[in-house]
Amino acid sequence: MDMTASGVDFDRLEQACAGSGAAAMCDELAASLAARGRWHAVFDLRLVQARLALGLPATGAVDGLDEKARERLDEMSLAACR
Repeated sequence: MDMTASGVDFDRLEQACAGSGAAAMCDELAASLAARGRWHAVFDLRLVQARLALGLPATGAVDGLDEKARERLDEMSLAACR
């Protein structure tokens, strides 16, 4: 098991990504974080997933989004809060 002090099993994440793709890897990571009560990290991960799903960069400014894309990002951000 390739686990660091953070408690993340990187082998398991790599297997999830190789077998089912990046979305499955993110879900596996979210489950791992939630199991350890790392709710802020789960929220941050879900925000990154929302940005990537919309074709946006994972980090940085999102200036210049059209209204529809901005609304969708806002909806996905609220869903991450829940």
